[in-house]
Amino acid sequence: MRLSCLVACLLVAVGCSTATGPIGDPAGKGDGDGAGAGAGDGAGDDGAGDDGAGDDIGGGEDDTGGGDDTPIPFECPMAALGTVGALLDSEAYRIDADAYLYTTIDEATEFYVELYDGYGIFTDAPPAAGTYQITGEDVAYSTCGVCVSLVIATETTDVVYMATEGSVTIESVDGNFTGSATGLRFAETEDGDVPTPGGCTGAIDDVAFDQPYGAAPEPI
Repeated sequence: MRLSCLVACLLVAVGCSTATGPIGDPAGKGDGDGAGAGAGDGAGDDGAGDDGAGDDIGGGEDDTGGGDDTPIPFECPMAALGTVGALLDSEAYRIDADAYLYTTIDEATEFYVELYDGYGIFTDAPPAAGTYQITGEDVAYSTCGVCVSLVIATETTDVVYMATEGSVTIESVDGNFTGSATGLRFAETEDGDVPTPGGCTGAIDDVAFDQPYGAAPEPI
């Protein structure tokens, strides 16, 4: 199951950015050139002159191809979230010793806490109650034992963030997935591991969670 959540988010983000990126030449531009050349040549053969109908029809290319294909400028979403209140649409589940919390902060912002046995801070012992600092191996998704991430939807793409610092307190991994986090700082990432140079950043000062476990989803 490792990597299933964030990789899925990264794939969605890439798909969104590709779908809404620049199209290239306007759809009508090529048609306009073709229509102008064809009509002009035909009129010339009949004696009407190359400049007659050809210029009129060809000149319409600005009208047919003049649609606004300018891509929407990307701006980093507001990600300084301060103290987070009640979480929305939360679900938690266990797979063996691993624990997962998937939730939303608002309609555009998803928040994830994942604990992985055998990785990062949990290399030598399974996830358990305690307070853990996000540092070292725990700032990269491929190696983290305590993994905290955000996904924020914008008009053009989904921006994926990994926590690069902060403190996570786990109160329980039995029955309910219960805990809190403070001083979280996030960096945008395109692969889950390396912060995007010059990318977006975010912060959560305080957030708490308490979610009973449900049935685990099917593996992706």
